[in-house]
Amino acid sequence: MSSCHHVTASQCHHVTTSPRHSITMSRCHHVSMSPCYHVIMSPCHSVTMSPCYHVTMAPCHHVVMSLCHYIMMSSCHRITSSPHHGVTMLPCHGVTMSPCHHVTVSPCHVVLTSPYHHVTMSWCHYVPVSPCHHAVPCPALTVSA
Repeated sequence: MSSCHHVTASQCHHVTTSPRHSITMSRCHHVSMSPCYHVIMSPCHSVTMSPCYHVTMAPCHHVVMSLCHYIMMSSCHRITSSPHHGVTMLPCHGVTMSPCHHVTVSPCHVVLTSPYHHVTMSWCHYVPVSPCHHAVPCPALTVSA
């Protein structure tokens, strides 16, 4: 496979690439990814990634990501990213980003940001939580010195 890949897999598929760019998907939904991958898991587990990001998905639908990321998740998923860009998504569609970012998405589409940084729901942080819950952009924050 080339440096950038597109993988579509269902529950019962197993895909493995070269050691440098490994992707492993078992029927338990385990995925390990190296930079420059685009992955869509079906039928109930949807993950779409921009280039150059790391993803690990465990049987309990746990996703670990690093740095900036583009996320499209279906319901009933839990996401945790790296310490610099923490994201946690619970089955009830809550999202928390820390320590530099803090976003809370309730069923009423509430988005909160921390004093550290404004979280832009776009190229770098775009999170459709589910068909019924969508994280919308919030106003930019002005942090005084």
